[in-house]
Amino acid sequence: MDRHYPYLNDTNKKYINFFDEVMISSIEMVIDWMRVGFIHGVMNTDNMSIDGETFDYGPCTFMNYYDEDTVFSSVDRTGRYSFGSQRNILKWNINRFAESLRPLFEESSHAFDEVEAELDNFEEIFDTKYYNMMNKKLGIKSDGEEKNSKSVLRLAS
Repeated sequence: MDRHYPYLNDTNKKYINFFDEVMISSIEMVIDWMRVGFIHGVMNTDNMSIDGETFDYGPCTFMNYYDEDTVFSSVDRTGRYSFGSQRNILKWNINRFAESLRPLFEESSHAFDEVEAELDNFEEIFDTKYYNMMNKKLGIKSDGEEKNSKSVLRLAS
């Protein structure tokens, strides 16, 4: 936290804010991958970091044509790390990260409930950022309201 998010040290809910920062930066990373058709072949928790970067590109590739089921790892026989599964794997990884933070919260308080509540927002945050990215990529002008970006993309298709 001191290295990547030092501004959180002076906040009242620094560990909750820390979780939010990691979740959002990780979502943005995966959306950037998906924007260009990148497939991380083994998107394990140990291949991601708290600052929204991956540091092990092991088996990875860019798709030549769009197919959500595309995989690029000889060990991925079930499609766990397919292009279309990257969102779900990221959520699984973020869940593991949340679990690792649990000891930072007092057992008697309900503070960890706030981390779990933030995790419940994963889908909405991912969707909003994903559809904003797709609108921009396709040149669809947004009305400036992120909540409408999903419907704007659907209307254009």
